[in-house]
Amino acid sequence: MKRLLMLSILMFILSACSQYPYSASDDVVGSGAPVVHAGSDVTLTDADNLDQPYQLSPTVTDPNTSNTDLQMSWSGSASNPAPVSTLISGGVHTALFPRNGTYQLTLSVSDGQSTVQDTVIITVNASNYFNIAGNVSDNLNAVSGSDVELQFADGTFIENDLTDGSGSYNFDNLIGSVANFEVIVK
Repeated sequence: MKRLLMLSILMFILSACSQYPYSASDDVVGSGAPVVHAGSDVTLTDADNLDQPYQLSPTVTDPNTSNTDLQMSWSGSASNPAPVSTLISGGVHTALFPRNGTYQLTLSVSDGQSTVQDTVIITVNASNYFNIAGNVSDNLNAVSGSDVELQFADGTFIENDLTDGSGSYNFDNLIGSVANFEVIVK
């Protein structure tokens, strides 16, 4: 009786194995998409030296490639208070914020096969801010209706303004350092 039971169990196991054949591809090591964590949500204040780009702290791993083979980019949400200047250089990720508010930054990572994203929320709450104002003139005559752009020093567009009847423009409530910005008259 015991032999019959053992034989029945063995036959059951063998029939189950034939229904689900083993494949060497079942053991592929390193298959899968990159794993991305954009960083922890944070609130920045004047104490965080907003004159300098803020260093983001994402973690990225990919079982398929070395991390140096990954394509990475940051993007801001359309609901952000203003555009953000981001830079990835030498594995260091930084962002520069022009105004107070809550910003959503999304890190996209691709290994050539899969693209994954993660978002971090950064709230900027600076108490020190400044305005950039000026006048546009042509041979000492005020030029009204001129298109004036505010950009980060790296060329990232922030916003534009039109000069008024006296040729004046004003960009207000900026944070950081004046050196981080450029004004371009179009």
